[in-house]
Amino acid sequence: MVALGVIAPAASLVALRLWRSPSGQREREPVVVVEHEHADLDGDHPHLASATRVGTGRRHSHGHRHDPLHAAHF
Repeated sequence: MVALGVIAPAASLVALRLWRSPSGQREREPVVVVEHEHADLDGDHPHLASATRVGTGRRHSHGHRHDPLHAAHF
């Protein structure tokens, strides 16, 4: 029992040391930018402010989002 009381904290400290980033902060996942087209939104929709008109829709890109506007794209 005493051995486990010594080994567990030591193993935890080793794990923290090995899996930390060099800055000591948790590393954030990179933002995945996705270019996609919205054919189902009106041209004056606020989400399409920076979009370019293509065919029957508007094309733009931004960081990955999972919301009602993007359910069909991702």
